[in-house]
Amino acid sequence: MSNNDSQPVPLMAPMRAFEEQEAEILEVTSRVLKSGMWAYSIEGKALETELAEYMRADRVCVVNSGTDALTLSLRALGVTYGDEVITPAYSFFASASVISLVGGTPVFVDVEDRTFNIDPEAVEAAITLKTKGIIAVHLYGLPAEVQKLREIADKHGIFLLEDACQAIGAKYNGRMAGTFGDLACFSFYPTKNLSTCGEGGCVSGLNSEAVDKVSKLRLHGETERYHHSLLGRNSRMHEIQAAILRIKLKKLTEWTEKRQEIGGRYTDAWADLPMRVPYVPKGYEHVYHLYVIQSRDRDRLRDNLNEKMIGNGVYYPVAIPSLEVFSGLGHQPGEFPVAEKLCREVLALPVYPQMTEQEINRVEDTVLDYFGHKG
Repeated sequence: MSNNDSQPVPLMAPMRAFEEQEAEILEVTSRVLKSGMWAYSIEGKALETELAEYMRADRVCVVNSGTDALTLSLRALGVTYGDEVITPAYSFFASASVISLVGGTPVFVDVEDRTFNIDPEAVEAAITLKTKGIIAVHLYGLPAEVQKLREIADKHGIFLLEDACQAIGAKYNGRMAGTFGDLACFSFYPTKNLSTCGEGGCVSGLNSEAVDKVSKLRLHGETERYHHSLLGRNSRMHEIQAAILRIKLKKLTEWTEKRQEIGGRYTDAWADLPMRVPYVPKGYEHVYHLYVIQSRDRDRLRDNLNEKMIGNGVYYPVAIPSLEVFSGLGHQPGEFPVAEKLCREVLALPVYPQMTEQEINRVEDTVLDYFGHKG
């Protein structure tokens, strides 16, 4: 075993991204602290402009987390008690919990077998007179089938909300994820492709009135100082986080290309193995927030990776309708077969721009060796 092989390969390494820009980040952090402007102000407003340019969006509204981005978006889109919102059975918890938090009812549908994203046919079958909208999650960095979902939403007069918290920079037929929905939500959690050193999020979208409403809701519904037209809350992004994001945004395109390079290498190396590598349909651009394989032998493969000190993770081990908090909705095992199968079989492997060549090769070769194909 070489010295390099004796060191763990982490699943994620946000500290490496910080270290890559450490001097610049510390300089801007010091500047913000010395300014005395620590809540949403100059840095936050500048970040909104720069994000809008990057996303090719008319407007971006920054908030203090991806979860708040989703919650305030649902409020801005008018979701209230008695409303149903369709959401995937397989995703992070917040994709569904936010619906309940604003008083609505999550209506779960299954996901597509290859992309892991919400199934448009299942969405249309679930629409009722109570349906207010659809949440389309771009899971792991691959866009959902947003054009078809947009058509379904328009046909039924309901909203489309893009949960792009894992997918900044992803594209569908050359168009950025986050530019199809009435609103779109992004997260800047420390492990995301574009990350803060704390919490952060933003909202964009086609419905300019709703984006404007989010911008008021994040500031206690304020229209001007001490004048309030809505019952909002404090969801301001901190200036330090905004300043850090402005620094990191300069590197996002380069970092995305590196993720795609690593993901492409894995896919080519493992194409003939008895497991599924990420499926990227024609016209889609995956940004590999996570590189997720699917294997019936997932747990034994994971044990082997752990033994070889290769970071890995299960996203997600339980389908959302099966969680205790949603037990009152009465869903039964077997109701969402694709989601439940994914929970048993998916495994995330390391993919981030700061991986070394030796680390990439170790991940490749360890998986190949496990399946009996020498790298």
